[in-house]
Amino acid sequence: MPKQIKRVIPEHIEKVIPILQKYALGDFSENIKIPAKEDEYTELLVGIHIMVDDIKELIQNQKDTTVSLTTRVNKTIDILEQVAKSEYSVQIKISEQNDEFDSLSRGINGMIDEIKNRIEKEASLNEELQSSNEELKVTNEELNEAKLSLQDKITELEKQQGFMLDREKRIIEVKREVNSLLKELNRSEKYLKGV
Repeated sequence: MPKQIKRVIPEHIEKVIPILQKYALGDFSENIKIPAKEDEYTELLVGIHIMVDDIKELIQNQKDTTVSLTTRVNKTIDILEQVAKSEYSVQIKISEQNDEFDSLSRGINGMIDEIKNRIEKEASLNEELQSSNEELKVTNEELNEAKLSLQDKITELEKQQGFMLDREKRIIEVKREVNSLLKELNRSEKYLKGV
């Protein structure tokens, strides 16, 4: 019996070793063949076969995750490039995974919203400022017109004042003449002294 075991072990090992070497290098293209007849090594070969299937699934999951992350990163870069070109109506789509990348995406979306709100507020303030400047310009023009009108009125009043002063001087002169004439006639002065 020991000779049979020695003969069986090398047969199984000889068939499995090259496949295991390929597995060690990451080549899972070949499967270990499970013999139809069960023996003491069948369970080991089934275990290796299940382990290899699990490794293949893990590798595929890793590839899928890498593709998914690459896609999400590229979409995020596209959104950020649009934001860089002043397009603030864009948002990064949040996945259902609720992972760190979704947290990052929510943060970026919040920043995009904040930038958009600040730009809208700045635009609104600029419009208000421009409107106020226009109102001030109109008010300034009205004040300049009022100033010119007041200057014209002051000039007119100064002329009238000059006429009134001349008239008052003339009246005082006439009163002095009347008083002087009355004095010559030996009559009392009609107008108070100091005139």
